Amino acid sequence: MSDASTPHATSRSSSALLLALVTVGTLLAPVTVEAQVRRGRNPPPTPPWAPITLGVRGGWEQEQIANGGMLGAEARIPVVRDGRFEVVPSFDAVFLNVQTEYQYNVDAVFVPGGRRGGVFFGGGVAWRESLVAGLASEGGKDTYFGYNIVLGGKGAFGPLQAQIGIRWSLLTDTSFDPSALMIGLSFPLWSAMPQPRR
Repeated sequence: MSDASTPHATSRSSSALLLALVTVGTLLAPVTVEAQVRRGRNPPPTPPWAPITLGVRGGWEQEQIANGGMLGAEARIPVVRDGRFEVVPSFDAVFLNVQTEYQYNVDAVFVPGGRRGGVFFGGGVAWRESLVAGLASEGGKDTYFGYNIVLGGKGAFGPLQAQIGIRWSLLTDTSFDPSALMIGLSFPLWSAMPQPRR
């Protein structure tokens, strides 16, 4: 009788072992899948803050009374990480055919393309030291306050950033409203691209 029962005992042992293996595999499978999903869902490295850029620019200014070339400098300071909003303080020397004038600007611009560049537009405030804008005081130039409207585009030019723009300045207390076409190059203070993980 013992010989007859041995196959049944072996069969039951094999079934029990198979059931145990299936149970353990079933319990471990979700853990393995979850670990793989977690590895596959590792978030990409957060890109750094869009860089501040410092640059120079030149162009041509057209006025009702006089016109001439211009040279200036600017800083573009992102106020959000992706660079879509920038504050742009700048300074320009305008070489008119009658004298040299100076304009100081603080503009805020929206860049839909963010750190990639592209079209930008916005506006700001301006202070203009001018003799031809109106009747200057005996000391020479008067300073006129006004508002700017700016429109342009920018993009990468090797390690630099190239841009072209138009600015309209609407000065108060005078009908003198200069407009300028400007081309410039800026240098970013750090890279805008995330560093690869090691």
